[in-house]
Amino acid sequence: MRTAALLLAIAAPAAATEPRRSCASDHVPYGRRYGRFEAWEGCWPKDITVEARTTFFCHELAWWRLWCTEMVCQPCELALGTHEPTKRLYRDLSLEQERKENARRENHLATEDDVDGEEYDGDLLEGDFASSLKKLVAVQAVESWFKNLLSTGKLAFAWVNTWSSNFLFRFTNFVDGFRDGDAENGVTKWNKPVAGERVGVVSFADQFAGLKNDFSSDYPFFKEYFTGGRVPSWEDNEEHKKGMGYLDVGIALARNFGFEPIESLYDMSDRFAFDNEGIIKATWNGFKYLKARDVAMASNGVHGVKVVESYGTRDTLGVLMTDSVFSAHLVYNSATDRYELDLSNLEGYTPLEGYMKIGGKAVFKLDKSLNRLNTTELVFFGETFSGNFHADAGTEAAYQNNQLVGWRKAEKAIIASLLSLTNLVMHVKDLHLELAAAFQAVSVDSFADDVDHPLSRLLRPFIHRSIQATNDNFKLLFDYNAAEFSLSPLPTQEQLKLIDTFIKDEPLALEDLDMANYAAKRNMPAEATGAHGFWRWHKRTAAIEAMYAKMMNCYIDANWATEAELLNDVAVQKWWGSMFDHIPALKRVNPDNGWAGRTLTRKGLVNVLKVMTTWLSWVHEDVGHSAAAYVYNPVHTPMAVPADGKGIPFRMVSFNVAAYRGFVFLNRAKLLDAPPADWHVGKDEQCYLDFQEALRDLGDNNPDFAKCGADGFYSCVDQVETAVSS
Repeated sequence: MRTAALLLAIAAPAAATEPRRSCASDHVPYGRRYGRFEAWEGCWPKDITVEARTTFFCHELAWWRLWCTEMVCQPCELALGTHEPTKRLYRDLSLEQERKENARRENHLATEDDVDGEEYDGDLLEGDFASSLKKLVAVQAVESWFKNLLSTGKLAFAWVNTWSSNFLFRFTNFVDGFRDGDAENGVTKWNKPVAGERVGVVSFADQFAGLKNDFSSDYPFFKEYFTGGRVPSWEDNEEHKKGMGYLDVGIALARNFGFEPIESLYDMSDRFAFDNEGIIKATWNGFKYLKARDVAMASNGVHGVKVVESYGTRDTLGVLMTDSVFSAHLVYNSATDRYELDLSNLEGYTPLEGYMKIGGKAVFKLDKSLNRLNTTELVFFGETFSGNFHADAGTEAAYQNNQLVGWRKAEKAIIASLLSLTNLVMHVKDLHLELAAAFQAVSVDSFADDVDHPLSRLLRPFIHRSIQATNDNFKLLFDYNAAEFSLSPLPTQEQLKLIDTFIKDEPLALEDLDMANYAAKRNMPAEATGAHGFWRWHKRTAAIEAMYAKMMNCYIDANWATEAELLNDVAVQKWWGSMFDHIPALKRVNPDNGWAGRTLTRKGLVNVLKVMTTWLSWVHEDVGHSAAAYVYNPVHTPMAVPADGKGIPFRMVSFNVAAYRGFVFLNRAKLLDAPPADWHVGKDEQCYLDFQEALRDLGDNNPDFAKCGADGFYSCVDQVETAVSS
């Protein structure tokens, strides 16, 4: 709603154009304004104070109207924002009006019928920014769209989000090599690095110093992790930067008026029923670049609902812990022959008001006939559900009435907690904070004087756009507070506290991400990891890791005649040393294990490269673009659960769909794209081509890779990014 206020404030002309009412010489006309139409309603004394006239006019009107006197009209938000007592009065009155409206709406859960019956100007959601603004201030737009939207609630937030999505999508998606409809535009996706150009390896604390919302100063870890000081010139950043600039202006304006934009999501009065089709329509109607179920660009489409329901079970958590990336958090207990999920270390964080806490535990037993885990026990904040709890009739009756109680409420809260852990720790901390940005910055600067060095050429696809993605994401998440809801139902500061705790209590060592070590650390048996094992996330990732190792060895053999020549390569030694200096996860590797160490070895180099490339391309896809199966599926896999268990808070869902669609699921270079000529010299080209052929074969013939895109919880192999580039 306040986004629309800002748009109207920007769009409205400063001067009125209609004839003025005649007033006595010691009086001036006043009136109200709807778009371009002005209704002049009376006269008031010339010497009336700004406080008196503004209070008189604005506090009685819907916030989107303007107050006018003499030749000037201003948005009420702007006028009131300049006078603190008036602003307080206006807000008090607005809150009272909002409370009344919320009371009217609180017992209604929206459904597909509400979406179909919603009247709004669909054309308003089309076109570029300038033409949309013209429509926005037209009489019809204000009267038939915003008036209905903002005075009665309904699906207001969705329409505003969709309009802004249409505007911003092209800035974030259409970089070099991509344009509307994913058509190639004749510009290469990968431009060759510029000789002699460095980006600067800087700490996150230095990178974000000076931001208004200084999120880094309270957490020393921002001084210990590194990123690039700027985006390299050969990565098209102009349109992306422009789009971020529009956001900067909007956020600055909002904060200048005294409110935090993310707080517009806190209102939970607009709720949706557990109506999948209604939610899809409400969040996708009017979006012009993709249809909801399209698998195109970087979108896997809205298919999570179908995928979950295809298993024919109420045990959604068991399905997810068998066939999705969430299974990465499993541990096997050999004493009980059970698989366990323990999220109790998340329970100490205070959630956003009105939402359930995160945490909980679950126990699973392998059903060998289905090769699938079944949930046998749920534990959530003092309540335990075990035995045949999925058959509880009372819980199911409440669920059919759009109410979460009993085991259903516990399960959905645990799923939301899994999303929080995956988003905050695996995605934001492990991949962006710890690895991706530093990997690119170190690699660019280390080979700036020799951009044709074999290792520089090898690394190019796997460091692509990681600085841009990481720096912009951190600004959006923690400066603009978009982390709230989009990552977890925790306030921003609680999320940073959680990341800080994991860094201290469970420090990441890169060797632990090696798939063999990963399984061993979790005590996984052969029934999980073997040829017919159920742990498909690990089997998929291990297969990719082995392919990367093969490619790295092939590349080394093609470019260095002997191992001694490789180990004595000054440029490689410089890069290796800088990697250990700037990536704490490498510093934590135990050299006594023989996996890798600061002293360069061929084995260590291959181990580091295979793990970095596996996690920054393949696993990042699992926690990034593949999240469409969960984000677009709030009935089965909610990102947050209301404490009262009633329906689905619609502002949260609308925001998450728009945020992921426009800022996470970005169309970027993919592993199966044709490689540019500057990547390869002589025989080493075949190493990459063989890797691509093996990847295609997995997608075509390996059953662990078959359920993807519209039919599974993962992206298909032809959709996987080369790097952390979104």
